[in-house]
Amino acid sequence: MNIRNWFQIIENELEREGLKHILNDSSRIFNGDETNFLLCPKNKKVIACRGTKNVYEVDQGVAKASLTVMFTFSATGNLSPPMIIYPYKRKPPKEVLETVPEKWGIGYSDNGWMKASLFYEYVANVFNVYLEEKKIEKPVILFVDGHKTHLTLQISQLCNRLGIILIALYPNATRLLQPADSPPSNL
Repeated sequence: MNIRNWFQIIENELEREGLKHILNDSSRIFNGDETNFLLCPKNKKVIACRGTKNVYEVDQGVAKASLTVMFTFSATGNLSPPMIIYPYKRKPPKEVLETVPEKWGIGYSDNGWMKASLFYEYVANVFNVYLEEKKIEKPVILFVDGHKTHLTLQISQLCNRLGIILIALYPNATRLLQPADSPPSNL
Protein backbone atom coordinates (compact mmCIF):
# COMPACT_ATOMS: atom_id res chain seq x y z
CA MET A 1 0.00 0.00 0.00
CA ASN A 2 1.16 3.55 -0.67
CA ILE A 3 0.03 6.91 0.64
CA ARG A 4 -2.44 7.48 -2.22
CA ASN A 5 -4.08 4.12 -1.48
CA TRP A 6 -4.23 5.04 2.20
CA PHE A 7 -6.14 8.25 1.41
CA GLN A 8 -8.51 6.28 -0.81
CA ILE A 9 -9.10 3.68 1.91
CA ILE A 10 -9.89 6.42 4.46
CA GLU A 11 -12.28 8.12 2.03
CA ASN A 12 -13.98 4.82 1.14
CA GLU A 13 -14.39 3.86 4.80
CA LEU A 14 -15.89 7.24 5.67
CA GLU A 15 -18.26 6.93 2.71
CA ARG A 16 -19.27 3.41 3.76
CA GLU A 17 -20.09 4.75 7.25
CA GLY A 18 -22.02 7.70 5.79
CA LEU A 19 -19.45 10.17 7.13
CA LYS A 20 -17.63 11.31 3.98
CA HIS A 21 -19.32 14.73 4.21
CA ILE A 22 -17.10 15.53 7.21
CA LEU A 23 -14.17 15.88 4.79
CA ASN A 24 -15.92 18.97 3.35
CA ASP A 25 -15.97 20.77 6.72
CA SER A 26 -12.46 21.81 7.74
CA SER A 27 -13.68 22.82 11.21
CA ARG A 28 -14.37 19.11 11.91
CA ILE A 29 -10.97 17.75 10.82
CA PHE A 30 -8.18 17.76 13.42
CA ASN A 31 -4.55 16.75 13.62
CA GLY A 32 -2.98 15.93 16.99
CA ASP A 33 0.70 15.57 17.73
CA GLU A 34 3.16 15.88 20.57
CA THR A 35 6.25 18.04 20.63
CA ASN A 36 9.05 17.28 23.06
CA PHE A 37 11.07 20.07 24.67
CA LEU A 38 14.43 19.40 26.33
CA LEU A 39 14.66 21.22 29.65
CA CYS A 40 18.46 21.27 29.67
CA PRO A 41 19.56 21.15 26.03
CA LYS A 42 23.20 20.50 25.33
CA ASN A 43 24.63 23.36 23.35
CA LYS A 44 27.67 22.51 21.26
CA LYS A 45 28.93 26.10 21.40
CA VAL A 46 30.47 27.80 24.40
CA ILE A 47 31.72 31.30 25.06
CA ALA A 48 35.33 31.45 26.16
CA CYS A 49 38.44 33.50 25.52
CA ARG A 50 40.30 32.47 22.38
CA GLY A 51 43.06 30.06 23.23
CA THR A 52 41.56 28.88 26.52
CA LYS A 53 42.55 25.25 27.03
CA ASN A 54 40.04 24.23 29.70
CA VAL A 55 36.44 25.38 29.38
CA TYR A 56 34.05 24.13 32.03
CA GLU A 57 30.35 23.57 31.74
CA VAL A 58 27.97 24.22 34.61
CA ASP A 59 25.66 21.23 34.97
CA GLN A 60 22.12 22.56 35.07
CA GLY A 61 20.24 19.30 35.36
CA VAL A 62 19.64 15.97 33.73
CA ALA A 63 20.60 16.32 30.07
CA LYS A 64 17.66 14.25 28.83
CA ALA A 65 14.99 15.81 31.06
CA SER A 66 12.12 16.98 28.92
CA LEU A 67 8.46 17.82 28.85
CA THR A 68 5.93 17.08 26.13
CA VAL A 69 3.16 19.28 24.81
CA MET A 70 0.19 17.72 23.02
CA PHE A 71 -1.14 20.06 20.33
CA THR A 72 -4.34 19.58 18.33
CA PHE A 73 -5.48 21.92 15.62
CA SER A 74 -8.19 21.91 12.99
CA ALA A 75 -7.82 22.16 9.24
CA THR A 76 -9.10 25.73 9.63
CA GLY A 77 -6.03 26.49 11.76
CA ASN A 78 -7.81 26.75 15.11
CA LEU A 79 -5.83 25.38 18.05
CA SER A 80 -7.51 23.50 20.86
CA PRO A 81 -5.99 23.93 24.31
CA PRO A 82 -2.84 21.80 24.61
CA MET A 83 -1.75 19.44 27.36
CA ILE A 84 1.65 19.73 29.03
CA ILE A 85 3.21 16.52 30.32
CA TYR A 86 5.76 17.26 33.03
CA PRO A 87 8.62 14.96 34.09
CA TYR A 88 7.45 14.17 37.62
CA LYS A 89 6.78 10.94 39.46
CA ARG A 90 4.03 12.70 41.44
CA LYS A 91 1.75 15.63 40.75
CA PRO A 92 3.79 18.72 39.77
CA PRO A 93 4.34 21.36 42.48
CA LYS A 94 1.69 24.02 43.03
CA GLU A 95 4.10 26.70 41.76
CA VAL A 96 4.31 24.90 38.40
CA LEU A 97 0.58 24.21 38.14
CA GLU A 98 -0.27 27.87 38.79
CA THR A 99 1.61 28.93 35.65
CA VAL A 100 -0.52 26.81 33.30
CA PRO A 101 -3.38 28.63 31.53
CA GLU A 102 -6.86 27.68 32.73
CA LYS A 103 -8.12 25.39 29.94
CA TRP A 104 -4.85 23.60 29.27
CA GLY A 105 -4.40 19.99 30.29
CA ILE A 106 -1.76 18.97 32.81
CA GLY A 107 -0.20 15.54 33.03
CA TYR A 108 2.94 13.97 34.38
CA SER A 109 5.04 10.90 33.75
CA ASP A 110 8.46 9.75 34.92
CA ASN A 111 10.15 10.99 31.75
CA GLY A 112 7.76 13.75 30.64
CA TRP A 113 6.54 11.72 27.66
CA MET A 114 3.01 10.94 26.55
CA LYS A 115 1.42 7.74 27.87
CA ALA A 116 -1.86 6.12 26.81
CA SER A 117 -3.55 7.13 30.08
CA LEU A 118 -2.52 10.76 29.54
CA PHE A 119 -3.76 10.78 25.95
CA TYR A 120 -7.06 9.38 27.22
CA GLU A 121 -7.26 12.23 29.76
CA TYR A 122 -6.42 14.75 27.05
CA VAL A 123 -9.14 13.54 24.69
CA ALA A 124 -11.76 13.25 27.47
CA ASN A 125 -11.03 16.39 29.48
CA VAL A 126 -9.36 18.87 27.13
CA PHE A 127 -10.07 18.15 23.46
CA ASN A 128 -13.69 17.05 23.92
CA VAL A 129 -14.40 19.98 26.24
CA TYR A 130 -12.99 22.30 23.56
CA LEU A 131 -15.26 20.73 20.91
CA GLU A 132 -18.30 21.22 23.15
CA GLU A 133 -17.42 24.80 24.16
CA LYS A 134 -16.90 25.79 20.51
CA LYS A 135 -20.09 23.93 19.53
CA ILE A 136 -18.25 22.01 16.83
CA GLU A 137 -20.58 19.54 15.18
CA LYS A 138 -19.78 15.90 15.83
CA PRO A 139 -18.58 13.54 14.73
CA VAL A 140 -15.15 15.03 14.08
CA ILE A 141 -12.06 13.37 12.65
CA LEU A 142 -8.86 13.33 14.71
CA PHE A 143 -5.73 12.24 12.85
CA VAL A 144 -2.83 11.11 15.06
CA ASP A 145 0.37 9.21 14.43
CA GLY A 146 0.17 5.46 14.89
CA HIS A 147 2.06 5.42 18.19
CA LYS A 148 0.76 2.91 20.73
CA THR A 149 -0.12 5.70 23.18
CA HIS A 150 -2.88 6.83 20.80
CA LEU A 151 -4.32 3.48 19.80
CA THR A 152 -5.58 1.57 22.81
CA LEU A 153 -8.94 -0.13 23.18
CA GLN A 154 -9.92 2.30 25.96
CA ILE A 155 -9.12 5.34 23.80
CA SER A 156 -10.97 3.84 20.84
CA GLN A 157 -14.05 3.23 23.00
CA LEU A 158 -13.86 6.75 24.45
CA CYS A 159 -13.61 8.33 21.00
CA ASN A 160 -16.52 6.23 19.77
CA ARG A 161 -18.67 7.42 22.72
CA LEU A 162 -17.67 11.06 22.22
CA GLY A 163 -18.18 11.20 18.45
CA ILE A 164 -14.48 11.46 17.64
CA ILE A 165 -13.30 9.40 14.68
CA LEU A 166 -9.72 8.50 15.55
CA ILE A 167 -7.58 7.77 12.48
CA ALA A 168 -3.92 6.73 12.56
CA LEU A 169 -1.87 8.46 9.89
CA TYR A 170 -0.06 6.53 7.20
CA PRO A 171 3.18 5.16 8.72
CA ASN A 172 6.50 6.85 8.01
CA ALA A 173 4.88 9.82 6.29
CA THR A 174 5.11 12.29 9.17
CA ARG A 175 6.85 14.96 7.12
CA LEU A 176 3.93 14.92 4.68
CA LEU A 177 0.95 14.37 6.95
CA GLN A 178 1.80 16.03 10.27
CA PRO A 179 2.13 19.78 9.87
CA ALA A 180 3.05 20.08 13.56
CA ASP A 181 6.24 18.12 12.86
CA SER A 182 7.36 20.53 10.14
CA PRO A 183 9.39 23.61 11.00
CA PRO A 184 7.70 26.81 9.77
CA SER A 185 10.29 27.22 7.00
CA ASN A 186 9.23 23.84 5.55
CA LEU A 187 5.50 24.57 5.36
